Amino acid sequence: MGWTVWGCPFFLTEQVPKRQPLGPFTFQVPFMEMSYREEEQVGHLEFLVKEAPIEDDALDQLLEELRRVLVNLARRPEMVLLLRTDARRASSMPAMRHVRKFLSFIQKEVGTECVLVGRGSAIVLVPSTLLGRAVLRLVQFVQRMLPAPYPQAIVANLAPASERKGASGRRPPGGLVDAGLGLVGNGFPAISLDFWLFGV
Repeated sequence: MGWTVWGCPFFLTEQVPKRQPLGPFTFQVPFMEMSYREEEQVGHLEFLVKEAPIEDDALDQLLEELRRVLVNLARRPEMVLLLRTDARRASSMPAMRHVRKFLSFIQKEVGTECVLVGRGSAIVLVPSTLLGRAVLRLVQFVQRMLPAPYPQAIVANLAPASERKGASGRRPPGGLVDAGLGLVGNGFPAISLDFWLFGV
């Protein structure tokens, strides 16, 4: 028995799919450092924004690495994703072509995977300057364009991301996202893929 959601085929099976876990790695482009590790059934994906402008080729490379992580986790029913972004060093606004590329990537290419493994949304953002306030408005715009089926938050420093804990990080039965899960444990809140690109 099978069905299609958002253009992706789904099938019922009596056996849990087994996929090779991702080993820990760090991937760097001029404007971003991405680090990934796994602890039991939780994937931890951390982004550190650098003081460099976003370049087209570098953005494409980063999105491909992000796709690799999302697809791998989505194929492993026991896994969920926690994502943390430290964007305090960002020094410029993303160009609109980069915003459009990111929106298209989430909506058309990895939307199913994002909903399946995501467990919340948070970003470290201190809108104390004109640029910071502009970025905050851009983040809010992206939130409206990509409404998440889980809680979202913007924090001013990393302390809340280390202290706030909540319910289990396990994926609900059937792989469905429970919008009432709130923030999960394992060191920092679950974070969606909506905001890794933005922040000052």
